[in-house]
Amino acid sequence: MKTSCYIFALVLLLGVLSAGKKLQAVWVDAYDCPTEEATQKIIAALARNGINRIYVAAWKRSKTLYRSATMLATVGEDGIGLMVLPWAMKHGKQFGMEVYAWFEYGYIASPFAINSVFSLYAMRKGWILGQCDWFYYMDPRTEATQFLAGILGDAIDLGVDGVQLDDHFACPTKFSQCSGDVLTQAAEYISRTLRTKYGAKAVLSLAPAYMPNAVRDYRVDWREMMKKGYFDELVPLFYTESVDWFVYGVDMHNKTYWGEFWDKVRIGIMVNEDEPHPVIPWNVVSQQIKATETRGYGAVIWYSKGVAYDYQKEFHEIWGAH
Repeated sequence: MKTSCYIFALVLLLGVLSAGKKLQAVWVDAYDCPTEEATQKIIAALARNGINRIYVAAWKRSKTLYRSATMLATVGEDGIGLMVLPWAMKHGKQFGMEVYAWFEYGYIASPFAINSVFSLYAMRKGWILGQCDWFYYMDPRTEATQFLAGILGDAIDLGVDGVQLDDHFACPTKFSQCSGDVLTQAAEYISRTLRTKYGAKAVLSLAPAYMPNAVRDYRVDWREMMKKGYFDELVPLFYTESVDWFVYGVDMHNKTYWGEFWDKVRIGIMVNEDEPHPVIPWNVVSQQIKATETRGYGAVIWYSKGVAYDYQKEFHEIWGAH
């Protein structure tokens, strides 16, 4: 028994060491970066609180938040938004942070209505599947997948440390056109295209829903995608106010879903909910972070406002004061 415990502890330690220093990361939403000055301010606050990686909004509300050659060739300047990603790269690198481009909208063409220049273009091209909740999704079987690979590649051209798709890299089960392997085929295409062009510079991250919801509700079989090497990192979103459910979920997933690639897993933890941005109680957040770190995983916090402002003192004490 002592030997097996020792071996487990050694494997855990090696996994942490192989990943380098402890990952303390956060998603930076575009709403926190309306200007370069505001971007610099929030990144400085994140740095004081120990953040060493940021996942920065790069694709949101029908616009790329950097000058994407693919978007410019598709709809021109109407598809370009604020320069959030270049601003974040400039200031994040000054603090020694890793900067990942976060493609929040994935296969979403637009929210609420087909009224942006890009979503109207996607409609004309036959890319739109329809509306689910308040989002209009694009069909992974169409050239929307080539478009998505193109804007991901354009971010790699900027020199980001990685690119990330999240739970909107999906085809909700409402749409009968998508079979179980459509998203896996799309992931294979994107991975192959980017790795062929960029080699080791193509570091691909996926932040999906947890199982079985990912497959049941969104047709995202991330276990298969990870086993086939389509992504280099997995950040499942364990968003909950229950510490017990969080711990159970992480341990169950380790046993059932990601045991063979657990060293590529980081855990998504929610601090801020949706508008008007109430915060999860700190005693819940802190216990979830502790459970994550004691199991050898890095933590990724949703989102920047909670780390920089709502719990500035608390995050500084656990992450920034070392």
